[in-house]
Amino acid sequence: KRLRLWVLNVNMTANKPLNEEHVESVKSWMEQILDKKYTDFWEEIRDGVELCELLNKIKPGTCAKFKKSKIVFMARNNLNIFRQGCINIGIDEGRVIIPGDLYDRQNLNQVISNLYSISGKSAKYGFKGPVLEQPEPEPEPQPEPEPEPEPVPEPEPEPEPSPSPEQKVDDSSLLSMLKTLPYKKMGNDDGRISFDQFKHKVRNELGLNIDEQTLKIIFDDIDKMDGNMDGYITREQYKEWVDKLNSLHLDVLLGRLKNAENQKKEWSFSFNQAGVNFLCQHLKQNTSAQQLDATNSGYVQKEAFATHLTELNRQIPNMVVDKIWASVDQGHAGKISHGQYEEYMKQLSTDKLKDVILGY
Repeated sequence: KRLRLWVLNVNMTANKPLNEEHVESVKSWMEQILDKKYTDFWEEIRDGVELCELLNKIKPGTCAKFKKSKIVFMARNNLNIFRQGCINIGIDEGRVIIPGDLYDRQNLNQVISNLYSISGKSAKYGFKGPVLEQPEPEPEPQPEPEPEPEPVPEPEPEPEPSPSPEQKVDDSSLLSMLKTLPYKKMGNDDGRISFDQFKHKVRNELGLNIDEQTLKIIFDDIDKMDGNMDGYITREQYKEWVDKLNSLHLDVLLGRLKNAENQKKEWSFSFNQAGVNFLCQHLKQNTSAQQLDATNSGYVQKEAFATHLTELNRQIPNMVVDKIWASVDQGHAGKISHGQYEEYMKQLSTDKLKDVILGY
């Protein structure tokens, strides 16, 4: 049975009030496809799992490696998997959500628009379930004739408000934002983008509260790619840079910011992609069995392993240290041989370390 539902205007904005009829329609559509009932729709789809499952119903295999989790990083990762799946089935990037639209409820209208776009693509992949049908578009109001403009002096630009610390974007969210930034809509007609245009897109249009110094370091890192450093980047430069971007490189850039501000404050470990990458790299490259065996006993003791990790400049919680050691010392002997330790570290990867910390 096909549902007759209303479609939203493509140009809806985050400030436009939600049309509850549209919300109810999309909710009912998802309930039919996924064979379930929602009691708190926005909260239940917030972690991205339901959206990934919906895409897999439309086109099997579109989304993979998403996991149900209450951890912010995992939920945002699910939403990025969903975003990439939407792009892969042919939905224009401008109609696809970024994680903050749903997880932080910054633009629920965009979520609704995204779901209508998925429905519009479903027939292309042979989907036989319910679809959303588009009614006649609403007529747009005719603009009033503009009076002849009088010359006025240009106003002084208003200073941008200082971002509040509690709204700072963390490393994993910043990486996701940079990866999904609609760069094709930035800049001038010739494709050149100034720092002010880059900053405006991120802070004003996307509503992300990232301090100017962080954005300038990122912008300069892109600008130096052509060896010119002329204060402009191109869309092609941004694409080349962001395709190669990973959390480790971003971590280095943010580290430069901390050094530039002469901040001696210790970094605390947080469970996000940057934190896990840092810990995995440190274990594999900077924590050898010989280094941990000060008495040359031929064994790595749990106490030496734990002491080494807790003394890092990122304070690793004891709970994390205990989980890693339990994975290394599966015989619970309190010590392991050099060979066992080195073999474990050789096979260690970021994904495996993430699963160890989560307890999978």
